[in-house]
Amino acid sequence: MHYSHKLLPLSLALLLAACSSQPEQLPLPEEPAPQEKPQVIEIPQATGAIPRPEPLSASGNRDYWIGKQKYEVWRDIKHYSEEGTASWLAQELDGQKTANGDVLDSTQFSAAHRNLPLPSYVRVTNLDNGLETIVRVNDRGPFGSDRLIDLSHAAAKQLEMVENGEARVRLELINDTPDQMVEMVPMTPMQPMQPAAPAEEGAFLGEPKPAAPTPAPAPKPAPATPSKAAATATSTLSAAQTGQGKMIQVLASGSQPRAEAMGKVMTQRYGVPYQVVAHDAIFRVLLGPVAADQQAPLLEQIRQGGLEQAFIVP
Repeated sequence: MHYSHKLLPLSLALLLAACSSQPEQLPLPEEPAPQEKPQVIEIPQATGAIPRPEPLSASGNRDYWIGKQKYEVWRDIKHYSEEGTASWLAQELDGQKTANGDVLDSTQFSAAHRNLPLPSYVRVTNLDNGLETIVRVNDRGPFGSDRLIDLSHAAAKQLEMVENGEARVRLELINDTPDQMVEMVPMTPMQPMQPAAPAEEGAFLGEPKPAAPTPAPAPKPAPATPSKAAATATSTLSAAQTGQGKMIQVLASGSQPRAEAMGKVMTQRYGVPYQVVAHDAIFRVLLGPVAADQQAPLLEQIRQGGLEQAFIVP
């Protein structure tokens, strides 16, 4: 009996030692940080390139020499506005490499500038006629002159300066400041959406309203063959009047006034009614309805016009 009492403390000590020798539990792995939603800078008042945050080019942002003239790249520039002369690049240059590593394409809204970081987005205003566009600066130049910028043919055409070759312009750098940002949310079914309240009379919201009857004009000789653009507009308007066809989404914005402004620009440009449809805090700009045989051609025109994220709503 005396031995059993003496062994009891020893057994407890061994038991505690065994427990303490167990491996420690590793902490649970931390949950991965949520990925930020893709963003796009929204400037709906002008057509052209769609500004979006991009990393600076590794090859196009070093200071450089042209002959004996050194040019400094404004890597950290935040604000830039300047007035001067713009010209446009010949379409024969298509296919050449730009300083940014892109392939020169006259159908894109691009430009060359001596000092702005690559890529940059710049609003260009033709001071002679007030027309605007947005270009993505991806090349260097112009050199050998005092011109501020060389524009692509698409940008020059938008500013109606192709025929003159040059124009007086104002350049304004576009920054990714918060008030210019809007979430590019994934597409969701259109059924639960509700039409937004109209900003002003005359905007195409909800179903397009039939036009008021007008007196029949005097008969005119019909053209022999209608143009492709006229045929497209006629077919598209016919689809809008009958309510058949599909919609094309051109923009999603967190601001209803901005969405309305873009809708008006698109209607004037393509002759297709627009709708602004609200879903939560996002306002979608929709064109149509567009007839089945015109959906693909119109979508291609819109994307070539700079709205690369446009799509046909299923």
